[in-house]
Order: sequence, then C-alpha cells, then structure tokens
Amino acid sequence: MSKNLIRYNAIMNLILSLSQYIFPMLAFSYASRIIGAEGIGKVSFAISFASYFSMFAALGIPTYGIRACAEVGNDYEKLKKSDHGAYDYKFRDKYFQYLGLFTFCFFNR
Repeated sequence: MSKNLIRYNAIMNLILSLSQYIFPMLAFSYASRIIGAEGIGKVSFAISFASYFSMFAALGIPTYGIRACAEVGNDYEKLKKSDHGAYDYKFRDKYFQYLGLFTFCFFNR
C-alpha cells in the first residue's frame, strides 16, 4: 500500500510539474497571437499596476496579526476575536485599495 501511494504521489507531482511549464507556453502563444504584442504590453502593465495596489493593501497586516496574537496569549476566546479582527482589517484595507484602483482606472481613460 505504501509503495503504491508513493508511486501515485510521484506521478501526480510529475504531472503537476509538467503542467506548470506546458500550460503557460500554450497560453502565452495563444494570447500573443490573439491580442498581439501591444495587447500583451497593456496586460503586463495592468498586472504590474494592480500588484502595487495589492502590495500596499497587504502592507503591515502580518505584523499586526502577530502583535495582536502575542498580546492575547493563550486565551482561546480572545485569540479568536483578535484573529477575526485581523481578517476584518485585511478585508477593509483591500476593499479600499481596490476601490481606489478601480476609481483610478475609471477616471483615467
């Protein structure tokens, strides 16, 4: 049973590794044919621009979560509340960052 499980996991890992190389090659060649070089450049710019907003939205959240959990200690109920507070903070921050991104993109056409 153990050898079959190892063999199965090895085959699945090989399929995953190969698909991580093959799929982007196929998708990029198809996308470059359809939208052209200028379109690929626009998409790359949009992705990099959106990644800056995402990076600023996540800025400081892990540090805040670690500090909040360290303040609580071993009290499970308080820990659960501080964890929910960190997720709420993350959600609100990302919401306002993406709202700013969409506003920026909408008014700069």
